Amino acid sequence: MMSSRGATLALASTLLVTLTGCAPAFLTPSALDEPATPSDSLPLSTVDPLQADEGADAIVADVDSSRLIGTWSGVDVYLMKASTKDYYCAVVYEDDDSWVQGCSHLTFTVELEDIAEVRVDIPETLMDDEWVRLDENVAIRKPG
Repeated sequence: MMSSRGATLALASTLLVTLTGCAPAFLTPSALDEPATPSDSLPLSTVDPLQADEGADAIVADVDSSRLIGTWSGVDVYLMKASTKDYYCAVVYEDDDSWVQGCSHLTFTVELEDIAEVRVDIPETLMDDEWVRLDENVAIRKPG
């Protein structure tokens, strides 16, 4: 016969396995595993601001790891690793005067004014007809 403490531990273990089995897996965006091509280079106007250090805890984009994920309605989307482990940065770029960068751990959104909204590691459950997949980890739409 199992003691109440043993039963509690067994139940807790079962719940832990069940809950972690349902949690989304942390995935490295697969585009970052691909070899770089010349088109993966960030526009020069974005490189210096992305490398700016804003203190010891700043998350800085690793511009050498950038990959062009795709282009949608004249907007380029780049993804790269960040200086902080398990963090990534996305650049949404229309031109030298109209671009934005965001860094976070997965999942995150970067919005360029009323031009484009990009989600990194967007779950299928959040996809609707407004979103366009650029690759398996990145989707884009017009903000609405």
